[in-house]
Amino acid sequence: MPDSFDMSKSTFVAGGGFSDVYKAEHHFPGRPTSCVIAIKKLRFYLREDITTLFEREILVWSHLQHVNIIPLLGFTFEIETGYPLLISEWMENGSAWEYINCNPNYDALKLICDVAKGVAYLHDKNVVHSDIKTDNVLISSSGTAKICDFGLTRAMTSSKSFMSSSSGIKGTLRYLAYELLASPDDYPIHTTASDVWAFGMVVYELLTRKRAYGEKPEHQVLGAIFKLETPTKLTFDEFNHQVVDPCIFPNLVAIYSSCWENFSSSILESVSRRDDWTPHIFRGVFSLIFFSKSPLSYQDIDAILGLEPDTTSNLLSYLQPLVKHEKGNPAEIRDASLRDYLVSCKGYPWYIDTELLFWFEILSLTSTFVDHVGPGLLFATEWIGNNDSELSSFLRDAYREAITYLEPISKSVIQIYTSLLPLTKEDSPMSMHYAKYTPTGYRVECIGKKRRNDCIKTIQVEKWGFKREREWEQETLPNNLLLFSPDGTRVLSDPVRVVCVWEATSGKLIAGPLTGERESNALSATYSPDGRYIIVASDDCILRKWDAHTNRLVWEREIDRRQLIFSRMKAVVFSPDAKSIVFGNSEGTILVLNVETGKQNGESLEGHTSSVSCLSFSSDGHYFASGSEDRTVIIWDMDRREAKTGPLKRHTERVTTVNFSPSGNNVISGSLDGTILVWDAFTGEVSREIRCGTGVYSITYSPNGLFILACGRGWMNMWSAADVTVRPKVFEVGYEIIWRVSFAPDSSRFVSVSSPNTFFVPVDDNIQIWDASSGVEETKTTFEEQGNIKSISLSPSGKFIASASREAEDKCGIYLWDVQSGELVKKLKLGGNINSVSFSPIDEILIAFGSSDGTVQVWDVTNEEPFTIGKHEKSVSSVAFSPDGNHVASGSWDETICIWNVESRELTVGPMIGVVRAVAYSPDGTRLVSASDDNVIRIWNSETGQLLSTLKGHSSWVHSVAHSFDGSRIVSGSFDNTIRVWNAESGEIIDEPITGHKRGVNSVCFSPDRKRILSGSNDNTARVWDTDTGKSLFPPFSGHTDCINSVCFFPDGTRFATGSLDGTNRIWTLDEIPNETNWRLRRDGWVVGDNGELMMWIPTDLRNHVCGYRNISILNRSFYIKLHFGTERNTSRNIQL
Repeated sequence: MPDSFDMSKSTFVAGGGFSDVYKAEHHFPGRPTSCVIAIKKLRFYLREDITTLFEREILVWSHLQHVNIIPLLGFTFEIETGYPLLISEWMENGSAWEYINCNPNYDALKLICDVAKGVAYLHDKNVVHSDIKTDNVLISSSGTAKICDFGLTRAMTSSKSFMSSSSGIKGTLRYLAYELLASPDDYPIHTTASDVWAFGMVVYELLTRKRAYGEKPEHQVLGAIFKLETPTKLTFDEFNHQVVDPCIFPNLVAIYSSCWENFSSSILESVSRRDDWTPHIFRGVFSLIFFSKSPLSYQDIDAILGLEPDTTSNLLSYLQPLVKHEKGNPAEIRDASLRDYLVSCKGYPWYIDTELLFWFEILSLTSTFVDHVGPGLLFATEWIGNNDSELSSFLRDAYREAITYLEPISKSVIQIYTSLLPLTKEDSPMSMHYAKYTPTGYRVECIGKKRRNDCIKTIQVEKWGFKREREWEQETLPNNLLLFSPDGTRVLSDPVRVVCVWEATSGKLIAGPLTGERESNALSATYSPDGRYIIVASDDCILRKWDAHTNRLVWEREIDRRQLIFSRMKAVVFSPDAKSIVFGNSEGTILVLNVETGKQNGESLEGHTSSVSCLSFSSDGHYFASGSEDRTVIIWDMDRREAKTGPLKRHTERVTTVNFSPSGNNVISGSLDGTILVWDAFTGEVSREIRCGTGVYSITYSPNGLFILACGRGWMNMWSAADVTVRPKVFEVGYEIIWRVSFAPDSSRFVSVSSPNTFFVPVDDNIQIWDASSGVEETKTTFEEQGNIKSISLSPSGKFIASASREAEDKCGIYLWDVQSGELVKKLKLGGNINSVSFSPIDEILIAFGSSDGTVQVWDVTNEEPFTIGKHEKSVSSVAFSPDGNHVASGSWDETICIWNVESRELTVGPMIGVVRAVAYSPDGTRLVSASDDNVIRIWNSETGQLLSTLKGHSSWVHSVAHSFDGSRIVSGSFDNTIRVWNAESGEIIDEPITGHKRGVNSVCFSPDRKRILSGSNDNTARVWDTDTGKSLFPPFSGHTDCINSVCFFPDGTRFATGSLDGTNRIWTLDEIPNETNWRLRRDGWVVGDNGELMMWIPTDLRNHVCGYRNISILNRSFYIKLHFGTERNTSRNIQL
């Protein structure tokens, strides 16, 4: 070979871990014609560890000469860069994998024999290849198999020092022998045995034309190898008959099967014969090792279990190949075969759930609960797999509850027993199992059927908290990136076009923004299949590879700006192996780039006539689908770089999302036309159609192929993939816009990203993790729950409560509730917001109300429709019946007060001029009092409309006024946080303002005997005051999770009702509750006693269902919870804190 070589005329073929392969023609001296050669070019010549590997390859390869080994023709340097080059023969048939997939009648036996001869030759030469696989076997023009790629080879006499210091476990994961992964060494040495294991995988692939573990993603392959699972042993009928002779078939199966024999069973057998390891010691030791994933050394385990020193070490020493343990370091299980022992120990059943709760204790006491409980349970569930469905279900439930109660348990171990167990013992298998440990002084009473909360974690993303200012792009849907890490423990998202990584258990931001040094926006990102790296494509034409564990930048690749105009890119997606990236632009063109080189791979793909809006790969990476604003879907062949199926036409508006089924047989698409279509990927026919009503923003199959999940504005549903005609599971998302959804690898959870229903307004996102393990069972309650409550009114007898809602159209209206039973008696559905409601004081069936459209109406509850008695020009803010029930007074934002005759439906008095927030009659009906935004209270003659007096004393607008039942007093509540009492006759202020609320007062009223004043506030509390002294008679009545808009006393004067923006009507009592401790529910979910004691923590989804202290019922909830705290509260476990 010449001393240097000109690479300008060579053609790039492929890229590897640290080198690139090129094809070129070369004329060797002494030969009449030129020949085609392969050139291997080192990419990072200046890295010492890479050059060491390269030098080793030259050293080993140059001494190998065999018909089944690719010959090294020479070694030289590139003229331009000086990089070293290795020259070998060009193999036109490519790798063995490519060859068998292009030649249906290949001779499998010959190829297997060729590879066997090559491996035998290497081992005879004391050389371990270390990376045997079908991709490293090339096929000559004559059909001879030749082993190549000697970058990882070593001489058998080599020591560890000869290995690269950064190599770790090298080789392709699917071909790695069990002992390499299970080795306690950080840099395990490949052996002839590990080569033989890999050779078995090669034989399997040559016989089946299927990848080893081909049905599993990379992260699951690792688990399979640890479980000693090997590729499925197929029958002869399942093999390719063209390449296998029936006579030799059994021998070939025996060959590859013998390559995978393991040694763990004999070790387990020997341990089982020992009698000194009693079952309780064995299960105690392994429960701590198995679950904790926390730094528990064998010394820690001895101390926790109260064992003699070195007991754990002695036990584990007999299982050294299966369990890794070193002094001072955590003990870790290496071998999945231990499941046999974890399920049964010498005839004694051993169940992990008997130790689980106590493991929670350990994690809490060692301040590691947040970091380890989620990953530990996820890994444990995956480790058990389908071997024990009951145990897996138990662990999934434990994960769900641990994540829900992460905050309190991480603060105090006692909260396992005072929060988690009491609140979940009715519906959690784990808590039911541990019910006996629930403290006797903590009793949770559930009235109604408790609804399962599918959302198990909410992460609030402060999008505008990032320091860099970013432009809000109105042309595209935001949040185009959302996915779990391959192990399911992390979530990758891109708030404001910057990539961030969140811990799925705690919700903590653990990495990001991943931007590099330049100010750039992320277009897309993905994990490498093994989860070790994150690759980000940015609009500065840079591909960046980050280490997912250290969050350090590994490398940057610059993309030729002449190839891509990033401002035109509307959709971007990585291939499953993270080696390719596909771009779709605003003109409908699709480009494919090689991630390693940053160069375009193949010609641009044309097919769409408008902007590409979405892209998705099949799980095997051979195909990808694209959706467009031209309303079509196209399925592309990645290998051939051409359209496979399509354009597929059926949608009537822009296609917003596409996704392949795990099998690759179907493609689903969602559109702004409100439909989901299931396409046959081969024929292009629509097999199913799902109508969603509104635009579909995101859609995906679950990895197990059982479910289809989709979302949009205000909805998120999951269908059975087998039968989409079955009613879907409806997830309660309120009025959030759900932008994107993505499943966890094990299909048991999914993640969504949403924002409040304010399109294109910069607001914070919510990333939420949902439980999908219950499938598509119906979750939508049949109980009618109300929206935001603006106003309530009691019937004269106190038997009924009417409450008015102002929210979305489906919840706007008046709800009539039976106070005693808590049942909904009737609902009047209306098309607009209702601001005020008032019962007739003499008739149980007449209710007056005022609407945002300016109408004043009366509803006879025995009829289905109300009748209109008056009309304002603007929204009605308040209505009130006259004491005789003949008239209704109304105040409006049109700055008028009107009095209407109910029977004639005509204006009787008015309009009286003035901005009005509230109106109220005097008991005798001769006067009308109004509250206004100018901080003033006015008293009017209700018969003439004459202004009688003006009362001034508040410093902010007055929201509510009411007369006492004897007519002598007027009470007012203001947004200055105060309550005033006035002399109704003279208009004078009586005493000082009543203070105590922390925010504005929305509603006030007197008790029937005038001795007490009731108030409701924006601080979410109700208060009861002494009318004469202004002093608070009781602690604040807490329980509502939002503003209290309306309050009223019952006729008995000992009960009162409140209506809140949180959508609940609550009934309270002033009577003493025997044997109960006073407490209040704080905004952060903590139940706090009088002395500040943290008594219990309530999850977010239950807070609106908890009856506060003295709260005797909640009317409009399918269930509610009463908390009973005895004067003596004990936990059943004696925990040393």
